Amino acid sequence: MERRIYTNQFHAEYNYEAIDRDFDIYVITKPKGLQKTNILDTPSVKYKAVAVQYMYGKNVLVLFRKESVDEYDYRMEIQNEYEDAAVKKINIFDETDRQTYFYYNDRLLAQLLLNSLSNSSSEERTYHNLTGKLFYSCPDWIKRRKGKIYSLYMLEAAFAPGMYLSLKVKSFRTSDNGKKREYVFDKKSGAFRRKNKTDKQCDSFTEGGSYNGKHNTAPFLNIKNIDAYRSCRLGILKKLLDDSEKKLGKYMTLESVPIPKANKFEVSVEQKKAMDPEHLSGLIDSPIYIADEIGTEESSELSEKIKSELEKYYGLNAVMGTLHKNAFNIRIIHDKEYYSENDLTDLHESIPKNIIVQHVTIESAQEAELLYGKDKNRAHPMINKLLQELVIKRDIQSERITVFDWQSIGYDRDVTFVMRKKTDDDNETSHINSAGKKVYHWYEYTTVTISPNGVMKFNEFTDNDKKILELHEKIIRAYEIADYNAGKIKEDVEGLVYYESDNIHSIIRTPMSTMPNIHAIWNGLEETDPHIRIEKAVLIDALDEFEAAHAEYAEYVCYLKKSLEICEDSIEKREINKIMDYKRHPNAFKKVNRFLHSNYGIRINSEIKSKDFENEYLLDNILDIKYYIHTDEKGINEFRYFVGTKRNALQTSVHNACAVRKVVSEKGDIEFETLLPLMAVDFVRNNQYTVLPFPFKFLREY
Repeated sequence: MERRIYTNQFHAEYNYEAIDRDFDIYVITKPKGLQKTNILDTPSVKYKAVAVQYMYGKNVLVLFRKESVDEYDYRMEIQNEYEDAAVKKINIFDETDRQTYFYYNDRLLAQLLLNSLSNSSSEERTYHNLTGKLFYSCPDWIKRRKGKIYSLYMLEAAFAPGMYLSLKVKSFRTSDNGKKREYVFDKKSGAFRRKNKTDKQCDSFTEGGSYNGKHNTAPFLNIKNIDAYRSCRLGILKKLLDDSEKKLGKYMTLESVPIPKANKFEVSVEQKKAMDPEHLSGLIDSPIYIADEIGTEESSELSEKIKSELEKYYGLNAVMGTLHKNAFNIRIIHDKEYYSENDLTDLHESIPKNIIVQHVTIESAQEAELLYGKDKNRAHPMINKLLQELVIKRDIQSERITVFDWQSIGYDRDVTFVMRKKTDDDNETSHINSAGKKVYHWYEYTTVTISPNGVMKFNEFTDNDKKILELHEKIIRAYEIADYNAGKIKEDVEGLVYYESDNIHSIIRTPMSTMPNIHAIWNGLEETDPHIRIEKAVLIDALDEFEAAHAEYAEYVCYLKKSLEICEDSIEKREINKIMDYKRHPNAFKKVNRFLHSNYGIRINSEIKSKDFENEYLLDNILDIKYYIHTDEKGINEFRYFVGTKRNALQTSVHNACAVRKVVSEKGDIEFETLLPLMAVDFVRNNQYTVLPFPFKFLREY
């Protein structure tokens, strides 16, 4: 059976008869827009909507229990408050109505039904229908001070065009009585909802970041234990799908749309040599200066720590001082927020020209525990990253790649990479671009052409230059057409690449991301919940049976029995896990763990990261570099790829989703597979592959 690569794209099947039997759906249209209205609360007491879903600015869908409202009365109630509003009851059996109001695969119907989910307020984790949006909250995401909530964040579950289900972080903080829309916790249900006129003397909240200034987030995946998994995005998605099946199963079913097959990019021995310079310190061929721009005791300690690690692990002698030309400079400063909040000049923006500078913020050093972390007898990853960044900046200045052995890849022709950004032109006027689209800004394009020997040539131009070269016209046209086509389906063009200017490729990030088997991971972690207790007598009997069948592990079994003897009559699985000690006895650990599972139904460790259980957990779906050819509905081939965590660097937590990118060209002749080695480097993302060919990093730095 072919292994499935699950994605966040879903296909919905609907039971229209059941939906029509139990619900009425209305669409309310307001020509001047709905931004400052709250249609859900308009009928206040008389009408109770099950769910609402806003469309694009002027329309809103409202779901009611069957015949709980009279169509004429409801229309009059709405129009009494909003004279220009129109109310229409949707015929769910009318395909034209569905296409008009629900879009592809009846996406907004799925969202409307999903928005109807709600849990008891007594449950630890609840869904909130926040007037047209479905939010998931977790106790750990709610911050209190003296018993009162002052900050919280939630995940918004929403279907994007194309039926891609996303979970995005939304932050809220206590209201400052400004102009922003306010929300409250309902006193009766506990649900988080919009504030209305009847809410008096209650704490209200507005959308915005937390008070501590840190970015609120939830990891994509956390397999440390079942509690950690429940609070990560994939664990929340699993629960959301379970609740949908349980509570909405008679109305719709959701199935993940898989990628049928993908190839793994295998890094050759030669490529590994090219990607990992044997001696990074050997590339540092100029003096290193450390400039402390803060001047506090802590910043001084940080400077000394960096100096010490450079000398201890790389044999490099850094000098304390100021910025120098013809040298590598490390500059200790604050993060951008500090300068913004204190109305000070941001030192990130004040860098003398032609000087190689890498900034280290005191805040990032604190977060990475560079100052006070445990010494693990090797350089802190932040120090290695510092050196890599300095070498990259030197490469840009000298216009030759040394951080990577470019020649070993064997390219026999030039390759060009392109990025663009909006200009700061204050005199921008509207114009029609190459895609026939009216736009209101100009773009600055930056290119780097790399020759087979690793020599780089940078170039910049804007699309409003008086004289545009033919090559530049081709680049502008390719970017604008790709951006126009991608924008229609909510995709993002991240850059261009080409060998020949007549065949320019666009690299586009799609809303699709890959997923492991989220249900199997839940089951594995739930089964191995560290707090579950096992009777000691049962374990001893099981070990006796195991030893009889596997005499070669007699010494290990003896060690386990002695360790268990001093334990209580029942033992938590986390304690058993420690006793079994995977790091010291990996092979014996696996044998005993799997014997207990298959013979006694006792699973101590889920072994999610083990390749032996790959077909169960499908964790490989989010690991390493994979690629495949996708043929779209017009018969045009696209080169698609996704870059996940390096398997050998996989931790219990994975922060970001594994996004699928596509490479397209106007001619359809795609040459991209040869560029995959340029993503299997670890100097863009520390000890991880990069999601774009690394020359894009050079463009950003340039």
